[in-house]
Amino acid sequence: MTIEERDALLDALRCHPGMRSVRWLVLHQDITKRRAHHGERLEMYERESNARRLVASGHFRRKDNKLDRQRILQAERLSLLKSHVFPVMRNMFVADFGPSASMLQRAGEGSAERMANLFVTAMPALELFAHMMSDLTMNPSRRTRRQDFWDLEHAAIAPIYADAFVTSDTWLQDRIAGAEKLGLGGAQVLASVSELSSWLRAHCQPSTR
Repeated sequence: MTIEERDALLDALRCHPGMRSVRWLVLHQDITKRRAHHGERLEMYERESNARRLVASGHFRRKDNKLDRQRILQAERLSLLKSHVFPVMRNMFVADFGPSASMLQRAGEGSAERMANLFVTAMPALELFAHMMSDLTMNPSRRTRRQDFWDLEHAAIAPIYADAFVTSDTWLQDRIAGAEKLGLGGAQVLASVSELSSWLRAHCQPSTR
């Protein structure tokens, strides 16, 4: 999806609230085609992630041949900037100031400290995503799984914007529990739907309507 297509979709969702429902998506989407598309994306994600982690595990090593977590984390932040932030910034600047704004493509990455502070304060979900990707790279013996795509997408956002997160995956539980130590939120980690039910009863007041 291009940025223009994304903007058009967001405008449509704002103007037509009914389009936000799962029912509307089921009625208006080709589910078979959508599933095939997701399958292709997951296969590409698995292949590219394994290849990228292999390169990183060979490149980012200290003199004692151990993996350098800080360099890996910095590389993840830079990758996220290039793939998620710079394209949006370029389009915004070009729209406001014309083609000369393409100078953003030549912007440097800045110091590691400055970039880390930028991510933590302005883009906490991307910062947590960078940490989780770094954790995967620090364990070269673990191959990327297709399910990682969805796990990382959900777990990077949950501690920042949610009060609780449900998962039986112990790796994800550790990542989310550690987010608070990084200053990236503090969602309560729950291991089952029954734990979620108990948590909701303890934290949510019944409606008075």
